[in-house]
Amino acid sequence: MKKHYLRLPVFYKDIDNWIVRASEERLVDSAYYSFIDNDSQFDPVIALDPRTIPYEHSSPINAEERSISGYELIYQQPLSFLPGLFENMGIVSNYTHVNADDIEGMSETSYNFTVYYETDVYGARVSVNKRDDYLTDFTGSNGNLEHGTTGPTQVDFSSFYNVNDELTLTFEVINLTDEYERLFTTGDGTLNLMREYNHTGRQFFLGARYNM
Repeated sequence: MKKHYLRLPVFYKDIDNWIVRASEERLVDSAYYSFIDNDSQFDPVIALDPRTIPYEHSSPINAEERSISGYELIYQQPLSFLPGLFENMGIVSNYTHVNADDIEGMSETSYNFTVYYETDVYGARVSVNKRDDYLTDFTGSNGNLEHGTTGPTQVDFSSFYNVNDELTLTFEVINLTDEYERLFTTGDGTLNLMREYNHTGRQFFLGARYNM
């Protein structure tokens, strides 16, 4: 029988030798000149001469020590007190708050809320996932201080059906509400300028699992 519970874990972690990407403008190393000259797509008439014009170079470097701290609130509650068929329903939820020192890909807050209906034979879940906007590149490009991604609100669906003790059929839909992805730049660090607007659509997965 599923139990209800409430948890509030707190975490802190120091990270040594965090790897970031650094950019600088400099001339192309002379070791590559012969490869450039022999490249069929390089046209010296219209291209910038790598021997005299600096190009932007991006490379990984070890940054100073970083730290991550925060807490997570987790709550799970089977709704077995409801009457009839509704007693097979339940909820699973969590909320996370993170303090991070200039770490790419980290949202300050994120949460997940799931409603499920499950029996020994079949079941289904609908989950809502949301996170804050997050930065993906602190070096930026084209005069921008940073790059980031707008935190999406994604709805997913999953289900199963146990045909017998050996065979289970599954069906899932990722991005049920057909959300778009918005990438942005921050200009001088205070702006929110759209850079890309991506659409991958819904994804459907039908599967089968057989246990010997």
